[in-house]
Amino acid sequence: MSSLLTTLYFSCLKANSIAVACRQKPELLALLTQEKKDGEKNEKFDHDFKTLADVLIQEVVRYEISKLSPDLGKNIYGEETNTFTNNLNQTVQLIINDDTENTRNLLEAVINGEKSVANILAEEAHKPFQVPQNINQQLEAVCNKDFVDLTKFGVWIDPIDGTSQYIKGIEKLDENGYPLKGLKVATVLIGVYDRETGQPVMGVVGTPFTEDPDKQIILATCISSTFILPQSIQSPQERSKPKIVIGSSESPEILKKLETEFQIIQAGGAGHKIMMVVHGVVDLYFNSTPSVFYWDTCGPHAILKALGGDILTFQGFQEIVYNDAKDKSEAAHTNGIVAFRDTKILDLFKSKVAATEKVWI
Repeated sequence: MSSLLTTLYFSCLKANSIAVACRQKPELLALLTQEKKDGEKNEKFDHDFKTLADVLIQEVVRYEISKLSPDLGKNIYGEETNTFTNNLNQTVQLIINDDTENTRNLLEAVINGEKSVANILAEEAHKPFQVPQNINQQLEAVCNKDFVDLTKFGVWIDPIDGTSQYIKGIEKLDENGYPLKGLKVATVLIGVYDRETGQPVMGVVGTPFTEDPDKQIILATCISSTFILPQSIQSPQERSKPKIVIGSSESPEILKKLETEFQIIQAGGAGHKIMMVVHGVVDLYFNSTPSVFYWDTCGPHAILKALGGDILTFQGFQEIVYNDAKDKSEAAHTNGIVAFRDTKILDLFKSKVAATEKVWI
């Protein structure tokens, strides 16, 4: 098991680095944040640069996992396809291998001869990294005793969750300085699930722009001996009024009922909101609409389960599995989601939601 966890950690290191580079290198930032009219594509790129950045991260992660297990590499799913059509009507499939020049050539073909941009991205994709020694030691000490069959697993990945926050970068913090909007909301989400049972089994979440080194990469497994890294995640805070985080499109009717028992705040990024539950910043996150996807939840879900929490459907509060969709067209949580660490908070939430005129459960 330690080899897979190490690979996930290493992949997240690389993903974080690419996400930061695309946001901080002037040549790439100019492409990422340029103004576009609705429906207007970049004159140079058939696909906008945000999509290319997403796909590059996704394919780097695929490459690293495939080196460990080709079978697992064939069962990686996400929001993005790795096939592009450039302005010459050429189809280019972005497949990463150990050849930097090959990556550079593929990227240059995708972005129509922009050599300088292709060169920067290729260098980022192949930049050498090492998992810190103390992390390796923790992984080996906890996980070497557990054998897992990698051919049983699949992976859901969201290369950059909270894309609008990632691009706009307009920061908003809560009263304790915890990010609600902006770059620190952007996350890299990688989740491993059992293809037979559909259960999440491992998760890694990267927060590339956080200033807290202990929160840049959170890794967990809930197979047999539960493991969480770093091991400094605290228990949920005691509050006189539990706190719920939501997005921007919940029913006023539901919110009115919940406000009698809960504090309600808004934040960006589905993955970030689940991690707010993980870190005990809030007690519960729910989304009643089908606007959250398997790639948003699989990784954070595994971390929550390792902590004793869970994610259920909003309608009916049923178990969520990840093996009943094979592509993005089937991967929406059509019945919404509820993420929590404490079942007492969930029970209180259920009682208030059930009191709305619409029958949700």
